[in-house]
Amino acid sequence: MKTRASFLNWIRATLTEESLKIKRSKFLNIREETYVYDVLAMLSKENPNLGIYITDYIHLENQRYQIMAKPPLETAIATAQIERAIHFCSKTTEKKRNATFVVNPTLSNFLASSTYQWDTITTPNLQPINTNYLFIPSFMDLAPKEVCLTALQAVLLDIKDYKEVFTYSEFLGLMSRTMKIDEKELAAPFLEFMTTQVLYYRTLLPVN
Repeated sequence: MKTRASFLNWIRATLTEESLKIKRSKFLNIREETYVYDVLAMLSKENPNLGIYITDYIHLENQRYQIMAKPPLETAIATAQIERAIHFCSKTTEKKRNATFVVNPTLSNFLASSTYQWDTITTPNLQPINTNYLFIPSFMDLAPKEVCLTALQAVLLDIKDYKEVFTYSEFLGLMSRTMKIDEKELAAPFLEFMTTQVLYYRTLLPVN
């Protein structure tokens, strides 16, 4: 949970005294929902000047727990997706580039947005940066995986509701045009991006 750890680091850099009251291991424990919300309420009450930031961050926690509250993914469906992902990743580079894909049909259900970028904070002085996240559920009893939709990942916002099957080459061309980067230059990072999305997040599902 990178965003939660990042938020805690920001609080500790911003509010030394209050942060001493927070038990880090408990705050980072996905099972401690009540404790996390109690800490956020305490921070907001004791630091009204930070209320706008804390409220913004709470949107991410709300989405995380809403996903966890829903029925788990069906094991058979998740297993089939993982098997297809592993099969894709076992292919040669050439065969990967001949593959076809479909967007995970539930992708748009996993979106959350914030006014600030909470996954990487390097300064106590936050500047508004509208950011979108995906919280991908697991079929196991685990916290959702997080994807901050920046750089290559940002294109997932544009295709989240796309229903048609598309080829690797078509998607690479879309990326190239969107990012204004030559396809040859983009080829290596794009292949890594596709592999990660297919295997780790299952945002894209191989068809063949």
